[in-house]
Amino acid sequence: MDRLNRSRILGSLIEFFATRLARYRGIPILLGVVLTVVSFIIHIIAVLTGYTGWYVAAFTVLHLAIFSGLLGILLAEPLGRG
Repeated sequence: MDRLNRSRILGSLIEFFATRLARYRGIPILLGVVLTVVSFIIHIIAVLTGYTGWYVAAFTVLHLAIFSGLLGILLAEPLGRG
């Protein structure tokens, strides 16, 4: 764990995302909403066609939406009001 805490690559990656997301804090949440709508549309296509691959794509997009939205909520507080 100590080696991970001192990683320069990880530190620069966190700093990069923190500076970018500080200006656009709502982007991860907005991306989560958009991906949720896309997932809903893919689910409708999956029901109409009955093709299993569409279900896999729909659930993958839905889980990416959940991850993005939660990440946006979790980062909104530490990044501050801007």
